[in-house]
Amino acid sequence: MQIAHIKLKNRLDFRKVDIDLSASSYLISPNASGKSNFLDVFR
Repeated sequence: MQIAHIKLKNRLDFRKVDIDLSASSYLISPNASGKSNFLDVFR
């Protein structure tokens, strides 16, 4: 199963996130900006 789209609202550090994911998606941002919290959504 491949996840193609994700929509988050008021979840952890995110007020509103609505993104399309491709087969290869990269998550790049500065330290302490919420990358780990975003990945925790998939757990």
